[in-house]
Amino acid sequence: MRTMMNGAEAMAEAAKLSGVKVTAVFPITPQTEVAELLCNTPGITTLRGNSEYNVMALTQGAAWGGARVFTVTAGQGLVLMSELMWEVAGNRLPIVMGVFSRSLKGPTWSLGSQQNDALMMRDTGWLQFYCESAQEILDYILIAYKLCEQVSMPAMVVGDGFYLSHTTEPIDLPEPEQVARFLLPEPPQKVLPIGLGATDFASKRPPVDYYHFYEELNDEVRNLPEGPLPHVFEEFARLFGRERGLVETHNCDRARTVFVTSGITSGTVRAYINEHPESCAAVGLIKLLGLRPFPERELLAAIGPQVENLVVIDRNVSVGRGGIWAQEIAATLFNRPGPRPTLFNYIVGIGGENVDQQVIERIHKDIISGNAETVPRFIH
Repeated sequence: MRTMMNGAEAMAEAAKLSGVKVTAVFPITPQTEVAELLCNTPGITTLRGNSEYNVMALTQGAAWGGARVFTVTAGQGLVLMSELMWEVAGNRLPIVMGVFSRSLKGPTWSLGSQQNDALMMRDTGWLQFYCESAQEILDYILIAYKLCEQVSMPAMVVGDGFYLSHTTEPIDLPEPEQVARFLLPEPPQKVLPIGLGATDFASKRPPVDYYHFYEELNDEVRNLPEGPLPHVFEEFARLFGRERGLVETHNCDRARTVFVTSGITSGTVRAYINEHPESCAAVGLIKLLGLRPFPERELLAAIGPQVENLVVIDRNVSVGRGGIWAQEIAATLFNRPGPRPTLFNYIVGIGGENVDQQVIERIHKDIISGNAETVPRFIH
């Protein structure tokens, strides 16, 4: 069914369609509308935490009890959850969480869109998907439940706060019968990790057990793009008629300069390329939708041998090192055989500052001038 929804409505609708039975919530801008919608949904038990830390504890308990669970947060709330996020991943619980990213309190409060809150959770063991549209938010929540319940891992589905959470756009809403053919009626029975029994769960274990657990988890996440994930994408496309993946490309076949983006910045770059056909004839776009697992093989395949400049646009900053996506991409390129493109990194949109086509044009002109620096650069 074709309808109009903002990202918050799409996120809540995805949880309903997925057959979520329990949600735990605590209000925080810009995700509060999602929590309100879920609280008013018959058939979903809402647990109201007194902080985001308790929300994650409640969510974990419901997942241990066998329920399909969902929660949502943003910014400082996600940071407060972070201690328990390691535990959830360690317990291999298939929890799905929606995040509308916003800037964190630094010198001042700023509620604007910025990806640092979600990106700082990249090491916890949670899978992470980054969305450009309300349609992608809905789709990747369904995909996340399908995948997470197969591999016993939690996942975050991330959208840019306000730009996605509050903007209404057309969306194809699937029928409940379609989703029922895609997902199991309920999560599979949970098995305790690393061979633990019910009597010694949460006890202190020898370092070797801990070591092997993370060795196994690391290998499983790395191998997802060659393992179960392509089959999930294929089944999704067959049932819903939309191709999904970890990487999307635009105008890359003959591109000598390729922008690499995530989230809503992707749409701005795509529009810039399409609206400047002469100056952008040799300019392409790679949109990354997955951070964990990181799509190494797909990214390298998208960077053709003719590419000279790889321009990574980050709506985040790792202070002292530049953009986080750029660091991930640089690590991927390091062992690539043969010539490698020059990597440029531009930091944009910090604190929610708008990133329009004029910003992209300034970056493009900097690259074609031949004077662009390879150190990360802030630009607005």
